[in-house]
Amino acid sequence: MTAAADSPTSTAPVWQRLIAVLAMVLSAALILGLATFELASVDLGYHLAYGREFLDHGSIVERDPFIYATDNHRFVNANWAGQVIFAWIERRGGVVALCLLQIGLVAAIFAALGCAAWRLGARAAGLSLTWLFAGILAYERFSLRPELFSHLLLALLVLLLLGPIRRHRLRIAGAAVLQVAWVNLHSYFLVGPLLTTAFLSGHLLERAWPARVSRPTSLPRHAARWLAIILAVQLAACLVNPRGLDGALFPLRTLEFLREQGVSAGGPGAAPTSPWATISEFHSPLNYVGYSISRRTIDAWLLALVLSVPAAFAALAQRRLAHGAALLLVVLMSFSMRRNIAPMAVVAAPLLVTLLRDVAVTCVNSDVARRRLSVAACLLSIALAAAWLPRVLNGRFYFDERRILRTFGIGWHARAVPVEACRWMDSQADIQPRVFADFYSSSNLLAFIPCKPFVYVDTNTFAYTPEALATAQAICNGAADHVAFFREHGVNIVLLHADDSSLPLARKLTVDPDWALAWYDTAFVIFLRRIPAHAAVIASSRCTPDRLDPDAWIASAERRGVVSGLEIALRAGVPFVLGWYEPAARLFGDAVRREPLFAEAWLNLGVCHAMLANAAIRQRAADALIRERLELAIRCFETVLQIDPDNLAARTNLNRARRSMGLSG
Repeated sequence: MTAAADSPTSTAPVWQRLIAVLAMVLSAALILGLATFELASVDLGYHLAYGREFLDHGSIVERDPFIYATDNHRFVNANWAGQVIFAWIERRGGVVALCLLQIGLVAAIFAALGCAAWRLGARAAGLSLTWLFAGILAYERFSLRPELFSHLLLALLVLLLLGPIRRHRLRIAGAAVLQVAWVNLHSYFLVGPLLTTAFLSGHLLERAWPARVSRPTSLPRHAARWLAIILAVQLAACLVNPRGLDGALFPLRTLEFLREQGVSAGGPGAAPTSPWATISEFHSPLNYVGYSISRRTIDAWLLALVLSVPAAFAALAQRRLAHGAALLLVVLMSFSMRRNIAPMAVVAAPLLVTLLRDVAVTCVNSDVARRRLSVAACLLSIALAAAWLPRVLNGRFYFDERRILRTFGIGWHARAVPVEACRWMDSQADIQPRVFADFYSSSNLLAFIPCKPFVYVDTNTFAYTPEALATAQAICNGAADHVAFFREHGVNIVLLHADDSSLPLARKLTVDPDWALAWYDTAFVIFLRRIPAHAAVIASSRCTPDRLDPDAWIASAERRGVVSGLEIALRAGVPFVLGWYEPAARLFGDAVRREPLFAEAWLNLGVCHAMLANAAIRQRAADALIRERLELAIRCFETVLQIDPDNLAARTNLNRARRSMGLSG
């Protein structure tokens, strides 16, 4: 098929060419918008800390020096080169340079995708649809992690495998360079040889096609030999890493470990089979169908699965079996875990778009109809990009999925990175380590606090045993005795992100006479052990409910790129986990006033009123006050069920509140 079938050509009217340009510009703008957000990766802190260790001491971190959960636990650091790049860039340009690196990596990935689609015959319509489809499939993995290097190298490999076979020696050298970089940047490096194997297998099947079929193949006659050489070079390059064979086999051993732990079966509401099963990126995407979290990505993934069926038949019909085999590989990979949807997008998006384009064009008999089809595809791209881009910029795009760690902008995300908490700890010369932090806050402490060992565990789950991770989770969720644990490990500081996962421990510490709340902001709380060294700090902190000013917190929540109702509800999590229900109710009430369909905020507001009613009962307050609080709670829980009829927590709390008022559940 010629390029003319994909987009208006120079013979088309000016308005058609303008539509084609607009489709590409808006699609590219959407991708850049999705790539521009405050740094919020829960892993970035330990990557920076490991990279700094290399820059300062010249050694790759293979035993985590920042944790005290385990001694001499050695692991394969497959991300070491990416960590060094992060640390080097951060030292020279700070957080702004890191944000620009994130944007640049995503832009490079999609530039390579565009080149791949172009080589497959796509033009304006095909390019814009490829970018949009891949963007929605992959955007939740745009965070600054070594994984972004992996996606870029995969996109470059796709481009290389689709390139002119006459430049075989250059392609072999390019494959070697890509693979050596890949094996030292990120643990997805075996996807490279797998993709080449898929191309090679498809080519061999094409050559075995019956002679009576005269359709052209997707690869030239001598491609098999050069693909086999590229594959051999890639496999040899996998050994070019600091751990040699152990490093090359690391991804396979990780997959076996995940299988043994039953990790992929995890999901919302599922009972975890192992500590690793609580990490959502390892879950199968099938377990997230129908949930608001990752809704767009999961819906796009389901659409990709549906479209893969006609695309596979198109590959057979067109004798593009190499492309069909590559598509089959990444589709099968995507079923195993959510994080594999992004590499699927890199490979599948240009193949799906161009395979289905050829089917559509084959079914259309005239050039005029084909041009109209191309214009329709451009208009679809324009409509989607124009609808989504403003919502990305104002935060609504992320609010729809309750993606609380995405905010359009540049800098550290205050809800993911405890910058102010670390500054406060740094400013207190008398406070005594060690620190215990909740799992998802642990690594980002390392970006700002230099002392070692610092935290019990961080988010590098390879750096310690599953038992240590299980202990950390049990301490936070209240299933284990924090008193004995903190005494055993000499913990004197506890830093927690104020959310449901840390609520049980926070509630215990607020009533533990050996601990005192010493500091909080709109996202984090810090408790100090009551020891002589901390007496002055605790005495000066005066952290009491009456000192929290809800109106000031509400006023400061108004900022660009943030849905204020969501931000206020998240801030309400701080007094909520501390049991300060009056200010929490004030904040949740303002959140639902701004977002009347915000079911989660209504639920927490109802809990606040119910807990205030319980407090009034204990204080033998007037019956009218108790009844008023219970009526408010009932109204909140009923509102939740109107928005979300299947909300079990709301129904349970509603029945309790009704029983407290003597009503039938």
